[in-house]
Amino acid sequence: MPSRSKKKSTRRRSKGKKPLRGKRFTPEQKEHALLLVASGVERVKAAKAIDTTTESLRRWVNAAKANGTMPQPPHPSPEQSASSTEAVQPPPAEPAPSPYKPRDPGQGLSTVEQEAIVELKQKHPSYGPAQVRAQLKRFKGWRVSLKAIKRVFKQNDFELVHKGSRPQGPEPIRFEAPHRNALWMMDAAEMRICGGKFHLLVAIDDFSRFCVGHCLGDSPNSETAVEVLRQAIARHGKPEAVRTDRGGAFVARKQEGDFARVLEAEMIDHIVGHSYHPRAAARSRRSSAPSAASCGTSSTSMTAPGPSGGWPSFSTNTTNDARTWASTA
Repeated sequence: MPSRSKKKSTRRRSKGKKPLRGKRFTPEQKEHALLLVASGVERVKAAKAIDTTTESLRRWVNAAKANGTMPQPPHPSPEQSASSTEAVQPPPAEPAPSPYKPRDPGQGLSTVEQEAIVELKQKHPSYGPAQVRAQLKRFKGWRVSLKAIKRVFKQNDFELVHKGSRPQGPEPIRFEAPHRNALWMMDAAEMRICGGKFHLLVAIDDFSRFCVGHCLGDSPNSETAVEVLRQAIARHGKPEAVRTDRGGAFVARKQEGDFARVLEAEMIDHIVGHSYHPRAAARSRRSSAPSAASCGTSSTSMTAPGPSGGWPSFSTNTTNDARTWASTA
C-alpha cells in the first residue's frame, strides 16, 4: 500500500498541475469573473477563464449579491449594437401546420375535429362518446379522448344518451294482452340440478299468466323452442303473436323448421325485444321462479330431483300463478 501511494504522488507531481484547493485569487480576478457572469457568460466558461471551480464562483456571486457589489454588465456602444443586430438574423418561419392534423391534447380540440364530432352526432343521434371516438379512429386516424368529445356535446347542446350507469330515456310502456291467446311470451332460464346445468324453456300467456308450455333440456336450441310451441298450440290453440328476446333459439331462420320460419308458416307475429332492454322478458322469467321455489331452491341453483327421483316436470293449473310439483317416473 505505501508503495502505491508513493507512485500516485509522483505521478501527480510529474504532471506539473497544482491542486485548486487552497489557491488564492486576487480581487481583480474575482471582479473579472463576476463581470463575466453579469455579462451572461456561462459559469463553467467564466470559472475556466480564471482557473477556478464553479463552486467557488457560485460563492463569490452569492456574496457579491448579498453585499450589493455585483458589477453591472457593460453597455455596448451604438456601433456595436448596430453590428450585433445586423449579425443576428431572424429564424426561418415554420411551415403552417395542416388544418387536418390533430392538435396537442393539452391545447384542446381543433376546429376541424370539433366539426367532425358534431357531424357524426347529427348523422347518428344515438351515438355516444365511445362510438364517436371509434368512428374517428377508424376512418380518420384520430385519437380523441372521451372527455373532449363530451365537452363538444355539451357545447353544442347534445344530451348524452347514457349518464352514469343507468340509461336515461322515456319511462317503460306498460302493456297487457287484451284477451286469451293474444300474446304469448317465451324465454329460457338456466338452473343447476344435481350438479348439472340445464335450461328451462317456458311459454306463458300474457293475459292470464298461464304457463302454456315448458321444457327442460341441455340447451335452449331452436328445435326445443319449436317443440314447445307446437305442443302449446295443440293444447291451447294458436296465439296471435309471440314475444321473445334476441336469443339464438328464437331468431334462428337459416334452416327449414327453425323457430322464426315456423312462426311465419303458422302466420304468427313475432315480436323481438330490443337489445339491452330485458324488461319485457321479466314476466316469462318470473314464471320459472315459482317452479324452482316449489323445490325449496332458487331459480339458478336446484340441487335435488323430483320426489320420485326422476327429472322434474311442471304442471300448471288454471290459477294465474299456481304451480305444482310433479315428476315423471
